[in-house]
Amino acid sequence: MNRLSVVCESHRKRLAAGATLVSEESFGADLGHVVMLDPEGNGFCVA
Repeated sequence: MNRLSVVCESHRKRLAAGATLVSEESFGADLGHVVMLDPEGNGFCVA
């Protein structure tokens, strides 16, 4: 499994668990990281 697949799968699982998407940062054509909030409003990144 490549990095993009791992980040996307992790992103989907966290959304299903109640996280909120804040932003997706890209570097050219490559996904850099995803910024999210947990259900309590704490920020975290999936990279």
